[in-house]
This record gives sequence, structure tokens and C-alpha cells, in this order.
Amino acid sequence: MTLGFSQQINGKPNYFAEKIWISILDGNFPDEIKFQYDLFYKEYANKFGKHWDAIDFDLIKGKVHTIRHDPKDRWKTGNLIHPVINNRSSNRFQFAPAIPCVSTQKIEVEWCDSGNLLGRYARVYVDSTRYLGVFEEKENRWQSTFNRDSLDTLAINDGFDSVKDFFAYFNQNFEGKIIHWTDLKY
Repeated sequence: MTLGFSQQINGKPNYFAEKIWISILDGNFPDEIKFQYDLFYKEYANKFGKHWDAIDFDLIKGKVHTIRHDPKDRWKTGNLIHPVINNRSSNRFQFAPAIPCVSTQKIEVEWCDSGNLLGRYARVYVDSTRYLGVFEEKENRWQSTFNRDSLDTLAINDGFDSVKDFFAYFNQNFEGKIIHWTDLKY
């Protein structure tokens, strides 16, 4: 199934294609998938007349999953993921080989108003029962219930630079799925 990725979020480059390639190259993928990196890199340059954004792969973390709204319950373990940019346009480009969906998890971001000077805050749940933590919008801080880094880890693993960027994007109530292409689980 096609899985479209943007190249910018909130007006700045997100490097999702590169971050997904990092997760492939660093992950437990067969060599025949890893060896295709140069092919896709060259095809991108041929199609768009430039290379992927010049970033140092040693300075960023891999994107090991994506979070999507899935009201029709289409994403399931075993589905093949065809990662693309510019989906539904003449510039559509599949930037990596098809990779399997290893697992999915339910995710919910629940925004609440504290009713006082603290303003809004968000709670994040995975699989309905695992409570990852709270983000206080006005204070721009988060607290995790199980380990201090769980919200930070979720944000970075989804390709965001920080928890603040994650909540700038998920700034309303949200229910969906975490679509995993690695063995990671929360």
C-alpha cells in the first residue's frame, strides 16, 4: 500500500526520506533491500535534478515508524509499505523499496484545557492502556509516566526533531495507528 510522506512540516524540511533510509540501513533488513539505496538516490537525482537534501546521516536519527489516521483499519501487519513523496501528483516518487509493515499500535493524543493559567495539555496513549506522558503547551514541557524519555523517544522515532515539533503537528485530538517497519514497540 502506498504511504505518502511530506517533505516539510510546519514550514521546515523534515528529511523523512533520508530518516527512513537510515532506519532501513541500520535495521534488520535483508541486504538486497539495503543495497538499493544508491539506486533510489540516483533515480531521485535524475527525476528532480538534485540530490536528496544534503544532511549528515550521522547527525540525525532514523524514522522507524509513522503515525497515521486509519478510520477504515487498512493498515495491518504484513502489508507492504510503498514509501512515496509527492503522492497523487505527476512528481510522485517511491524513494525506497517496498518494506513490510511489521506491526501496528493504536495511538491517541488527547488535548485538554486545564481551566487555569497552565493552558492546554496533551496526554498520549499507546494501545489504549499505555500512558506515555503529558505535554504542557504553555510551559513547553513534558512528563512521562514510565520513563523520562518516552515522549521524546516517540517524537524522535516518528521523525520529529523534538517533542515540541511533535505537538506542533499533533495539536488537536487525534486517534490513529503507529505503523512500524521495525520490531520496535511501545
